[in-house]
Parts: sequence; C-alpha cells; structure tokens
Amino acid sequence: MSNLPLTKHNYVLTYDGANFLRKYLNQEQQRLLFQLLQILDVDHTEFCQKYTERLNIAVNDLSELCIKLNAGEFSLLVDFPILTANSECMLELTYLYGLDILQYATEPCWSNRNFITAIINNFENLYSLSNRKFKPVSKGLDSVTALGYIIQHTAPEIIDEELAKLFLDSFESKWSQLSEEETSLLLQTFFATPAKEYIIQYLIVKQFIEDGFYHWQQNSLRKQLVAELTKQLKSISLVTNLINNRIWIILELFPRQWWSTIDFVTQIVDLLLQMIKQGNSIPYVWLSFVAKAINHELLMNNNELTKAVLSLHPQLREHLPVALLKDRNLVYWLVAYDYAAAEYLDFNSLIKGEIIELLSINGLVLQYLSVEYQQDREVVKIAIQQNPLAFEFADLSLRDNDDFASEAIKLHLANYTYISERLKNSYELAYQTVALNGLAVQLLSDKFQQDCKIRELTTQNSNLMN
Repeated sequence: MSNLPLTKHNYVLTYDGANFLRKYLNQEQQRLLFQLLQILDVDHTEFCQKYTERLNIAVNDLSELCIKLNAGEFSLLVDFPILTANSECMLELTYLYGLDILQYATEPCWSNRNFITAIINNFENLYSLSNRKFKPVSKGLDSVTALGYIIQHTAPEIIDEELAKLFLDSFESKWSQLSEEETSLLLQTFFATPAKEYIIQYLIVKQFIEDGFYHWQQNSLRKQLVAELTKQLKSISLVTNLINNRIWIILELFPRQWWSTIDFVTQIVDLLLQMIKQGNSIPYVWLSFVAKAINHELLMNNNELTKAVLSLHPQLREHLPVALLKDRNLVYWLVAYDYAAAEYLDFNSLIKGEIIELLSINGLVLQYLSVEYQQDREVVKIAIQQNPLAFEFADLSLRDNDDFASEAIKLHLANYTYISERLKNSYELAYQTVALNGLAVQLLSDKFQQDCKIRELTTQNSNLMN
C-alpha cells in the first residue's frame, strides 16, 4: 500500500467502504488512499445546481469544491468568499458536511439571526454528522468547542433574550466540560451581549437555585462562574431586575465589601422597601440576611438608614447591635411598628409625660410599665384609646372597675375576656355587652348564654342563633 501511485483515478468509495478500510489502514496509508479515491457519503448535485447560477460560479468548480469538502478539505473555502459570506449557502453546506464548515463562515453569516437559530436548533444532528465523516487527519470540533465557537462568533447585537435562552439551554449540560479559561471566555462573550441581564438571571436560577448554591460553591469551575457573575453585578439596573424577579439568592452573591458601601446598601434597602410598598412579600430569611450582611458601622449615627432597614421588618432589630437601640428617638419611632421594641428603653428614666407620649404611639407598651402606671387611670386610658387591646395589661383594680371596664368593652368586645371574675358574673354587664353586638354572646359564661333575655337580644343583634 505504501507504493500507491499519487495519481487520481475515477474511482469512488462509499462512506461504509471507507470505514471498513479504516480498520485495516494506518494514518499514512489512509492519507495516500485519500488522494486517489473520492469518498461519497453526500449528494451535492442539488446544491451545485442551485448556487452555480445564483452565485455565478462554474458548476465544475463548485462540484470539485464539494468533493473536496466531502473529503474534509474545509480550508479551501477561504478561496470562495462569495460562498462564506452567504448565510443560506453556508447553512446548506453545514447541513451537508457538518459543523466544521462554520470555521470558515464570515461576518454576514454571524449577523444573520435565522442562520444562528437554524444551527443551534439542529446542533446535535449536525454534530453527529460531523463525527461520522471519514477524516483520516482531523477529528474536527468537539461538541463543547463547536457550540462555544458559535456563541463567540455570533454578532452580540442580535443576541436578545430569546436567542440567549436558545444558547443557554443548548449549553446547559456542558458547563462541567469546560476549563476555567474556557468558562471565563464563554461568560465574557455572553456578558457582552444586549441580553446580559437575562443571561445572568438564567445562570443564577439554573446554577444556584435549581442545583443548589452551596453545592456549586464547592466546584472550582463554579467558583469561576461566581467570580464572573460578581463582576457583572455592579450594575444596579441588573440587581433591580433580579430582585424584582424575586431572585433572592443574588443577595448572597454580593461581595462582602459591597455591604460596607453606603451607596450600595442604600440602593438595596430602598429597592426592597419599594417592593414591600407595592405589596410584594419578601421572605424574612432574606430580610434578616440583609440586616446581618450590612456593615453595622454604617448604621451608627445614621438614624435614617437604620430606620430604612427596620422598615423592612421591625424584628430585624434582633440582628442589629444593641448599641443602636440606645437612641430614644429611634426606639420611639420603632415602637410605632413593634411595641416589643420598648424593652430597650429605661422606663425608670422616663417621666410621666414621656410615658404618655410613648403610649400614644403604641398602647401595647403598657405591658412593660410598672404596676404604678398600670393602675393609673389616665395612663391606661391613653393606652386603650391608642390600642383598645392594651386593656389586657391594665391592673386588676381597673379591670374590676364597672365604668372603666364597660368603656373598654365598648372600644373592643374582646376586652370582655380581660375583665375581673366579679364583673364576668355581672348580668348587667353581660347584657350590655350583647346589646353592643350579638356575636359577643360567645364570650359569656354558659349560664348567661342560656339566659332567655340574652338569647333574645342575641337574635335581634345577629344571625348567630336560630
């Protein structure tokens, strides 16, 4: 076989025949045989007829080119710029000879959305076609490299969300096959497109939510992905988009040093507050993450920012330094949202006027006051006017007072539950309570519930009883 003449003959060899011989020939012998024989596994007749006239190329030249392309001599396309710039033509050549053809497609093809979409939609079939061709010298592009090549050569300006999703869905199973350098290069390509924000959102959801963030952190390639994503997260519009789409995991991806920057923290907190004002619920676990992630030094002597953080959820105070809550004005403000914040106050240092001011903000603070104040009719009245349910924390002396208890019940029927045992046995007070609302009969003792007059009154004031 080594003495084969280097002259061409009009012999042909089918794909199956070529593969059969391949088992018995070494590479040098295959190369020599390749110079003599035309290996036929595609019919290029229709292609030649179509483009000879359309592109003004001699039919013999085009036919000879196809024969050589069939043999894997793709570099010859460099001499046919009229072909390599024609997206329709290059698409058909790719369908005939596989993905290796794409290495010679020129810019007009990569700017054609239909060309890109057709390649991606048929990628697996085209890759299989590339792999089955008889190539003694080169194995061609592997699957990952071929797909990466397509992505990297596509004109960035045509990659919108729809095309980006097509790319990403095709590439989803191939991340693990990339080196760190390839991962970085591919991500840079993605991030240079108009669909950057969509791509980042897609990657975060796929790689950190569906597959689990901590699992990915343990993989060196995923760390590279995290690093590349982090570079892109400096865009507040991107962050806004991600948070508005409830991609909460994004909060964990921000570098620690960002949480020490007043502008960044303010933007994040304002963004979350805006979502809450629009009626969106934010999982408390993420709100608490924000409260803990913020560099608390930023909050010292900055009541406005502290108020903004606490406005996300009053209980976030549990994650802030106690020193912050030594400011009386801040605590008074917080008490309006969460009466429990009053526990940070030193009531012994407050005068009665300040106590009354505090109760006018939130009457439930009454439970934290001394018995002296809980017995004070004026103080308790202020409390139940602000919040009728503060009556529960009034001293028994007031809850046993006929007039005071009656007024408290008028403010809220549930206060009947907190009156003294003596008053619960008062028929007059029970009757007065049902007169306010028949539903209050449920609060009465069994004895009063069975009373004929009270039952009759209940029927008049509600549809509860038949």
